[in-house]
Amino acid sequence: MQTRFVSDTSIVFSTSPMHASRSLDDVRCELWRTGPATTSSCPDSATLASRYFGDLKQTPKTLYVPWRGCMAFGVLTGFNAEYLPGSRTLVLHCYRAEPLLSLPQRVVMGAAPRAPQSLLLVSTDSIPAGNLTIVVDYRVERLKGDESNEFPVAVATI
Repeated sequence: MQTRFVSDTSIVFSTSPMHASRSLDDVRCELWRTGPATTSSCPDSATLASRYFGDLKQTPKTLYVPWRGCMAFGVLTGFNAEYLPGSRTLVLHCYRAEPLLSLPQRVVMGAAPRAPQSLLLVSTDSIPAGNLTIVVDYRVERLKGDESNEFPVAVATI
């Protein structure tokens, strides 16, 4: 499955839940509504593109998933996407490997910059039409056993 992850550093990550869509304008409009917009109605496509993800162009057979990536997972080894046709689920795997013996990491309290708004662009070539559940799977692989936690991200219609 082909995916591409893009960030727009001029946009601070939205704390409101956002929906995945096959329309880039719909995602941009949702960003408009969750930002400091003074109106609930969205401006035209050109204005939205000038404010949000201006380098992206609408492409056919693409699902736009607002997602901050695996940043909440700490130190990351990688991520990938997998479509499970039996349950019509798109699983976004965030994973890392740890050594057999490791010292506990110290947690340092303080302030950190907020993550920029990001989009995961997912090719829908191999996904048939219908509802699609999107979940994130945070996985740590260890010699003594793996740990996996799944969290729902969104529901989309293909």
